Amino acid sequence: MQKISKFFPKFCIFHQTIKNKIGKKLQILIFDNRGEFPSIEFKKYCATYNIHKGFFKPFTLYQNSVVE
Repeated sequence: MQKISKFFPKFCIFHQTIKNKIGKKLQILIFDNRGEFPSIEFKKYCATYNIHKGFFKPFTLYQNSVVE
């Protein structure tokens, strides 16, 4: 649970940095669907900024190579 609590504030900083310094809009995040990021705050944040979440099946060779 400690990893999850550290993720959200760092993600917010990362997102603002991309938005301000690079000038790009974050459109999609891809997760392995193992449930590491289920926080309500994170879901609300993504909805506010229209960030879509994509999921793939973990340990699938084809999809892992697409992500990497």
